[in-house]
Amino acid sequence: MAQYYCKSNIVHNKDLSKCWQVWLERLCDITVLENKPLSDELFDKIIQLGANMPVIYQFTRVTQTGEHLIYIGKTQNLQQRMRNHKTAPWLPAKRDQCIILYNAVRKYGWTAFTFKILYFGAEVINGASPFYLRIKEAEYISKLTPQYNADQPYLRGDDWISRALQGDSDKKFHTAETRLKIGKALGISVIMEDLDTGAISHAHSYRALANDNPFSEYTVRKYVNSNIIYHIPNSTRRVKFYTYTDNEGN
Repeated sequence: MAQYYCKSNIVHNKDLSKCWQVWLERLCDITVLENKPLSDELFDKIIQLGANMPVIYQFTRVTQTGEHLIYIGKTQNLQQRMRNHKTAPWLPAKRDQCIILYNAVRKYGWTAFTFKILYFGAEVINGASPFYLRIKEAEYISKLTPQYNADQPYLRGDDWISRALQGDSDKKFHTAETRLKIGKALGISVIMEDLDTGAISHAHSYRALANDNPFSEYTVRKYVNSNIIYHIPNSTRRVKFYTYTDNEGN
């Protein structure tokens, strides 16, 4: 099993297989481009090198007063995500995806921003659930408190994890073990799994989950851990509720 290089969790081992050598070379080529103004040429180089690359990444803009304003994102395919980021701020159909970030890009231009990889998802390449990246993203967001992510729901408390990002569709069921890891990693009380999309929503209390959805706290308490499918009224959505902590909250 490959070990991780401390710079960006890049794979590093004397006995790397040919596959991992290719990943390492591509990652090293990208790190050379980090912390430089995001010109069109730089965007295109990252797009070229980022095919099928699972990462947690960061955009940074340094203000005239020296303040570092950042955005943190995750993707299973850096090439596709960067291609989307490059043009989305000026496309009406996409400009609301990252409202605060894209507002700043339209005002200052991408050249006012720099790019770097925070984490390379070698575990995903090795077969781990893509949801692993969402857990790692949550850890980085909690640690770095990015200003340009403020429009995202996870900074308002609940349900961030149910939003599928562009190009990251995880239409699969999560195992009980995966849900347990999610709950423990995020320190949350209740999880809702969408059985049609595989999306996971979370909250720190039953009431908080109900407040952001078209059902009551009573419904959550009734169905949690029952293994019974709940059909959301006036919707085709089918969900299940789980809890993994003793702190149910109110």
